[in-house]
Amino acid sequence: MSRYITILFIINCAAAVHGIVLSIILWTRKKNRRANHVLAVLVFLFSIGMAGPFYFSNRFYLHVPALAPFFNALPYTFGPLLFLYVRALTHRRFTLTKIDGLHAVPAVLVLLYYSSLYFMPSAEKIALPEKIYFQQTVFSYTSIAAGLLQALIYVVLCFRLLRIHTRKIKESFSAVEKVNLSWVHHRVSIYIVIWAIACGLQAFPPGGPTAENPDVAIAYFLISLTLFSIGYRGMDQPEIFKGIPDYSPPKKNKKFEWTGLSREKGKQIKEDLLRVMEEKRLYLAPDLTLPQVAVVMDIPSHRLSQVINERMKQNFFQFINGYRVETAKGKLSRPGNEGDELTKIALDSGFNSLAAFNRVFKDITGESPSQFCKRFAKGGHAPRGAFGDQGALLKNRPLDPRKTSD
Repeated sequence: MSRYITILFIINCAAAVHGIVLSIILWTRKKNRRANHVLAVLVFLFSIGMAGPFYFSNRFYLHVPALAPFFNALPYTFGPLLFLYVRALTHRRFTLTKIDGLHAVPAVLVLLYYSSLYFMPSAEKIALPEKIYFQQTVFSYTSIAAGLLQALIYVVLCFRLLRIHTRKIKESFSAVEKVNLSWVHHRVSIYIVIWAIACGLQAFPPGGPTAENPDVAIAYFLISLTLFSIGYRGMDQPEIFKGIPDYSPPKKNKKFEWTGLSREKGKQIKEDLLRVMEEKRLYLAPDLTLPQVAVVMDIPSHRLSQVINERMKQNFFQFINGYRVETAKGKLSRPGNEGDELTKIALDSGFNSLAAFNRVFKDITGESPSQFCKRFAKGGHAPRGAFGDQGALLKNRPLDPRKTSD
């Protein structure tokens, strides 16, 4: 190996050892155990797989051909394991089932195909890897395309789970910054970009396929940084639905199918909910959840969710933040409050951060808090909020969170 390749090999070996240690730590973590177990397996296998580019590019298969099937099959486990990790994070009672065994089929098929090496004469054992890695043939391109296609499919499935998760948490949480898993979305996006680059470098290596081409090894190293960052971030990720009752929100444009809630009872729950919100101002609690409101009202969580969705045409997140925005608008337009900092107004209105305040305020009113202040200072009128019931209760009645009812 050249000096450059040797240095890169040492760096990747150090990263692989680090990944193996990280996988052991993840496996022993008690927090979010099921998800961390899946992530530990992914990090461990990828750390082992980092030796693959050096194994082939330096033709170690000439001396240890038995490892070739293993290194060829290993990349087909990364996508499924990443998908299972996201599923473990976003599902309340994640367990592996028999049907999940289908995710291993591509890796097993690749392993079986390349296992034919064990029964080939010595010359053919050398010729097959040479054909795959050092000759630009239809077979080699097909192999690379299949690996990339599988990775893309699982990334799309991950994004779908995360999108469903975003809708689900808004049925139970009034603040989603700590549970929205946006960090997973970002890292999965980086993962597939680097993976696509690695496949491109393998299919069309600069200077042609040669043993001294380190580009794929570099791509593996960059992917390892992404996966390791998922590992470290995942260690601090709590179980999202811990303490949240088990029920499913309705699908878009579909009504709840729960029974036992008459029209009169639904109307009464709605009136009680609006009264509780006005009197107790629960929305001023930054981390308010649907079950907490249900406890105050002494009704089942699913009934409360049904009323909010069907009768108010909102989810819990929209309902609570509607109150918070109306409260903030009152504070922003109150004479003498011009000097108040936005952060203070945001926290006093029930938001847990200025960033969340700015984002939600603009989503509801169509303008940022700063734009609202400027327009109001020029004699403009605040646009009526999208939340009719809340707006009616709070209109011309700026609330003071220091006078919250018991």
